[in-house]
Amino acid sequence: MKRLWFLDNLRTFAVLLGLLCIWAGAYTVFPSQLYIRTTGHWVGFDVFYEGAVAISLAALFFISGYLGASDLRIHVIKPFFQKKWQRLGWPWLFGVLFLAPELAFLSYTSHGGTGSFLDFYGQHYWSDAFTQGPFWFLGVLLFLFLCLIGAKKWRHHILQRCAASGMTAPLVLFILVLQALLVSECLSYSGMTWFNSLYILTFQPSRMVTCLLYFLLGIYALKHRWFTANGYMPSTRWIAALVIIVPLYAVMAPYISIIGFFTAGFQPLHTLVFLASFLSLPGLLGSMAVLNKLPHPDSPTAVLLSNLSYPFYFLGPLLIENTAYFLQPLAISEGLKVLVTALLVIIYGYMLCKYALWHMPCFKKH
Repeated sequence: MKRLWFLDNLRTFAVLLGLLCIWAGAYTVFPSQLYIRTTGHWVGFDVFYEGAVAISLAALFFISGYLGASDLRIHVIKPFFQKKWQRLGWPWLFGVLFLAPELAFLSYTSHGGTGSFLDFYGQHYWSDAFTQGPFWFLGVLLFLFLCLIGAKKWRHHILQRCAASGMTAPLVLFILVLQALLVSECLSYSGMTWFNSLYILTFQPSRMVTCLLYFLLGIYALKHRWFTANGYMPSTRWIAALVIIVPLYAVMAPYISIIGFFTAGFQPLHTLVFLASFLSLPGLLGSMAVLNKLPHPDSPTAVLLSNLSYPFYFLGPLLIENTAYFLQPLAISEGLKVLVTALLVIIYGYMLCKYALWHMPCFKKH
């Protein structure tokens, strides 16, 4: 399949949004899944956090569904799984066993916990404090690829391409309504609770809705010949929709979430997550439309950022949280701490990617 550079650039954009979420998480009012807590909090960071999560998850799982289905359509199952395990499985396993415990320990100590890392690891991590950290994404993605393999074994021609079909108005309405309803139901019954299945699959139901829905949309796009010569490509109308809905969300969300406008019993954070779900589809398609208009999508800078996106996703949270943790005692402004954190993460992240991760098969440049 022809290289779709705008999808590479979309992945880079989504990973950047994800890293900005981790940075913004320290300044949020509602402590949903934070590692390091700072002294300054503003609801605007919650608004950004939830909106960015909704868009970045939709983009990353759409790309994974589209490219994964394209790869599996023309390859047999065993090589496909071996490739995905090398690319995703080993980083996921290493991250969960060695990196996530360190992040959990930072959260434990920054929220008043005492004791050594070994005590925390033995007494808390494998019980009440277990987390996969940012690596839950890889575990869920591996699970969805296994489901895709099972679907192909069940029906060998399930990924065969159909007639070209675009994003029709009924399909847009169906996705928006379905996502909103499912997210609302998940929040009503489980809130923002994390579920762990045998320490293997870790997820929040409300986030899982977005992951699954847009993974399936990616498969649908592949089957219906999106991005081919005569296939569908998001138009500039989606850019206009994005320009309208993002400021509207940014202005209205803080007030609506604090009031608790929707279902009785909804917490403000739940309402904010519900509102942010309406950003996923216009965020995905609007970003595609913008990136497809770039004059040089395969420029050296774009290629470099694309090659950095996956290893930076892997290392970025660890670098951000550790830097923020060790800068806490310094008597400098929060703004200066943010700047120092950004500079250190960029410098050390690039050096580690260039001289370490890029030499590993799972992170090699493409």
